[in-house]
Amino acid sequence: MIYFLIFVFKISKAWENIKETVAKNLMYYRKKNKITQKELADQLGVKHNAISSWENGVNSIDIDTLFRV
Repeated sequence: MIYFLIFVFKISKAWENIKETVAKNLMYYRKKNKITQKELADQLGVKHNAISSWENGVNSIDIDTLFRV
């Protein structure tokens, strides 16, 4: 049982690292291309607050949307 908990913890930690990296990259490249959150949201067909929550790591972007970015 303890090995399972350690495994789950490691996966959880890895997922947080991935989520943080995606959030930082999303913001970096959006700003580099001089696109506002609203403009990116309109291009992706999502609400503007979705972009903010992705960039702040509150929510995770789904894989299909990530590929469209």
